[in-house]
Amino acid sequence: MKLLGISGSMTKSGRTRTALQFALDAALRRFPDTEIELLDLRDWKVSLLDGRPLSEYPDDTPRVVEKI
Repeated sequence: MKLLGISGSMTKSGRTRTALQFALDAALRRFPDTEIELLDLRDWKVSLLDGRPLSEYPDDTPRVVEKI
């Protein structure tokens, strides 16, 4: 099983990311065979999706959508 946590907070305090990482770590302890990943959207340059093909976005948008 794969579990992806998505942090969409743009603030620098990191409380949302910290809480999400705590939850992912707890899930991993409970289900050790789970592959976990934290996707922090502050680390990616993404555009708003406007309907064009993903291959036409000039930034990280296609990679972020693929992860989700």
